[in-house]
Amino acid sequence: MSIDPDRISRNKNALRENSLDAFICRLPENVVFLSGWWPLTGTSWIIFTADGYSHLIVPACEAQEATAEGITELTTYEWAHLAAKDPVGETKIALKVAAEKFGIEKGQIGIEEIFEGVAPPLNIGEPSIPGKWSKQLIQQILPQAKISDATEVINGLRVLKTPTEIEKLRIANEIASVGLDTFKKNAMQGISEIELLALINSAIAVKGSGYKGIKSARGFAQISSGKGTAMAWRPCVITTNRKLQNGDITILELAVVADGFWADNTRSVVVGGPDKWQKKIYEVILKAQSAAKDAIKPGVKMSIVDKAARDIINKNGYGKYFIHITGHGVGWRYHEFPPLLNPGNVTPMQEGMVTSVEPGIYIPDFGGFRVEDNVAVSKSGFDELSTFNRDLA
Repeated sequence: MSIDPDRISRNKNALRENSLDAFICRLPENVVFLSGWWPLTGTSWIIFTADGYSHLIVPACEAQEATAEGITELTTYEWAHLAAKDPVGETKIALKVAAEKFGIEKGQIGIEEIFEGVAPPLNIGEPSIPGKWSKQLIQQILPQAKISDATEVINGLRVLKTPTEIEKLRIANEIASVGLDTFKKNAMQGISEIELLALINSAIAVKGSGYKGIKSARGFAQISSGKGTAMAWRPCVITTNRKLQNGDITILELAVVADGFWADNTRSVVVGGPDKWQKKIYEVILKAQSAAKDAIKPGVKMSIVDKAARDIINKNGYGKYFIHITGHGVGWRYHEFPPLLNPGNVTPMQEGMVTSVEPGIYIPDFGGFRVEDNVAVSKSGFDELSTFNRDLA
């Protein structure tokens, strides 16, 4: 998976506009962003220059996968092997040689100094992030360079996805549909939340890995059920051994990562089918989501998109139960900001932004409903990236 020409051009222009000669990054999501390579362990580095050249530095144990993805400009260092005598020293040498090759050893270098919310590498159990040590390493090998924080420059670039990147996000959403389908087919009386979660995550890994060339796909399901769905507005819920019963509202919050590109979807079902009141409330949410989507187009304030959803819910008497924002950015991370669809955000939507649209209603002692899809802002409106059915049963 190599980086597309449009992304290269945008990054080159941003570096020049900000008087930077290069980015040097090692955060896995930024390595994906700048090279197309999703690191296995999170110990890779990327140099990307204002001339559009790049060089990847990876552990030798990952070189086979990196070259299989079409990465040709790379150097390896030994790590996690008996032959690894001095991985830090080898990394320094590789960075220094690449910097000298590009003529940036005395240049203006932008680094990722203040990323705090981060996405993991393929080895999600042990994410590795840049910190003080990474900055010191760069300063040691490039003592004559001027090192500055480029977090805002990088974030600004990441907000607007290229057409190629949007297609990769579409694939992540298609893989998410495997999990949504598994949820719908198996949310029945007697199964526990955690058993349902396991089925969903397994289906995504098995059917998503290899789908349309994806190397690795993983799901991160969260299940809540019954009256507990009134708390499903939280960014994370604990999936339990509670067994589903007929009449239970059940919510799946699902993140999917496919080779470093993320999707974020939510579906709600009622086990055995909804009653009249449940159906009525859910129909309000569907109308709110549709109104928000219809409001999306370049130039429209994010607060207007939020208002479109919130007005529908308010009009139907459930306004106090819609207690979170209408949407957030999605891309190289599960949750990205911007865009941020909330009542006070007057920032205009722009073509290439990708956002969730996720109105919800959460009523204490009753339960909650939410529906969530990802859309890209197009020239004249929106492009739905997630299209799986939104039925309650």
